[in-house]
Amino acid sequence: VGLLIFVHEITYVDKSGDISYLTADCERLLGEDNFTLSPVSYEGVYKTVIGEKKNGIAFEVVTKGYNAGGIDVLVVIDKNGAVLEVVPVAINETPGLGTNVEGKDFLSQYIGKAQTLTTGKVASDTKIAALTGATKSSKGVTDAVNIALNAYKSAKEAGVIE
Repeated sequence: VGLLIFVHEITYVDKSGDISYLTADCERLLGEDNFTLSPVSYEGVYKTVIGEKKNGIAFEVVTKGYNAGGIDVLVVIDKNGAVLEVVPVAINETPGLGTNVEGKDFLSQYIGKAQTLTTGKVASDTKIAALTGATKSSKGVTDAVNIALNAYKSAKEAGVIE
């Protein structure tokens, strides 16, 4: 066990300040070319990425789906407070069921939403249609979007974005 701890300590690389894996999606969606990791933290948000032009804001959120920490998504919110896109970073759910939440058809339901959302069998203005056999994973993505929407409101109130 001691050797395992020693190896971990000398090989561990802290990536908490690394946003390189998020910047391509942020640039594509927000049209920015220079992003920074915000020092402001929000409950449930893993990372907050802000562009120089502040056309919107991106939140990386990790939530529980079927597996604890199984849903890791980038939720990009435009300057009007509506979801611009939800981009999967890592979906560690059951293959062929929960992993289906990374499909464009499912994720497109979130685009344009600016209010608290729930999941159910049928989509509506405030409800996302859950995938059959993947309701926990569907709820996990919805929880991530709700966390990002709340964080956006907090960022707006704090003057982090205009």
